[in-house]
Amino acid sequence: MTATIPGQAPLRCTPPHDIPDQPIKNHRPKGKGGDWARGIMDQARLVLKDHDVNLVRQDLGDNPATDIWLWGQGQPKSLEPFLDRFGLRGTCVAAVDLIRGIALSAGMSLVEVPGATGYLDTDYAGKGSAAVEALQDYDLVVVHVEAPDEAGHLGDAQAKIEAIERIDEHVVGPLLDGLRSFDRWRLLIAPDHPTPVGTRVHTSVPPPFCFAGTGVETELNRPFSEAAALTSGLLVDPGWGLMEYFLST
Repeated sequence: MTATIPGQAPLRCTPPHDIPDQPIKNHRPKGKGGDWARGIMDQARLVLKDHDVNLVRQDLGDNPATDIWLWGQGQPKSLEPFLDRFGLRGTCVAAVDLIRGIALSAGMSLVEVPGATGYLDTDYAGKGSAAVEALQDYDLVVVHVEAPDEAGHLGDAQAKIEAIERIDEHVVGPLLDGLRSFDRWRLLIAPDHPTPVGTRVHTSVPPPFCFAGTGVETELNRPFSEAAALTSGLLVDPGWGLMEYFLST
């Protein structure tokens, strides 16, 4: 991750999920502003060392919080409102701040779901029911579920399978039933990136996607998978063109 400060070289920070099980010594912030960022991290270690919460955790035999890790900095971006670009009113069901921020920047509203955590323990059914309800008031509903990605970072294949199954049962299934009540409808399923359990880090391999609905013809009569997607010969590049392809095809 880099951020450019006027008149200075970029500050380079490393996402922690890119370096699992690696020593952090060579991955601390670098570049102009690196000394400042590393200084904050070092001061935080001193503050956390004797913090009341950590003292209690140590008494209970739990791991204390020893450090903070600074990363993910960037510059403010101005996005064209989704309504202006596509003529559709959109809303977003998400617990991850990054996704929520993108939605707000695009002029979408947010649906608050109690129990949505952005982790493996999120309320899948709550997200699904909130999305179905939002179909009555919005032209497009975006639902983001982080759990499969978190399972990938953990290297836990079983947790990833269970997360996908719960998304299918509690989010995709109810949305599909709800959408079929409309004269015209479409449903798109698209991971933002692969996070293989074997590597536990993000990869740049184009993720598979599928959509169904009014006017959509089948490309492949096969189950949805990475392997099947590769045989289709269909690649939307650049990836940000997927929304327009989905709405106009």
